[in-house]
Amino acid sequence: MCIIRILKPNSNVALVWNSRDSSSQLVIENAEICRNLCPLFKGFSGGIENTPEIFDQFFRHGKYEYRTFRNDIEYNLDSFIGRNLSDSHAPKSTDSKYKEFVKALTELFMKYSTDEKIVLPSITQSYIGKV
Repeated sequence: MCIIRILKPNSNVALVWNSRDSSSQLVIENAEICRNLCPLFKGFSGGIENTPEIFDQFFRHGKYEYRTFRNDIEYNLDSFIGRNLSDSHAPKSTDSKYKEFVKALTELFMKYSTDEKIVLPSITQSYIGKV
């Protein structure tokens, strides 16, 4: 693991990122759009959210501290579509499903937006431990 060569001995590593709250109906419908129109979609965050064995293998002796924090994110229509298009699984503008993807996201935004804003329920996840 190349990270070990740049760490001070016996140091901790922190992995931190935002994930969509998979219990939210908005997120469930967003994932359904991706499943239907994005052949590379394996789940948000590359599908690793529900795979603790990855973290058990990454951290020394499978020991780490895990914490979550609520971190809802507000978007307007352009930023919501842009956020979805920035995902690695999203169709490119030259792909046959691109226009259908943008249309479906626009409809989803309209369904859940208030005052031209949408709140994407999100959770910041953090893993801290030695490697």
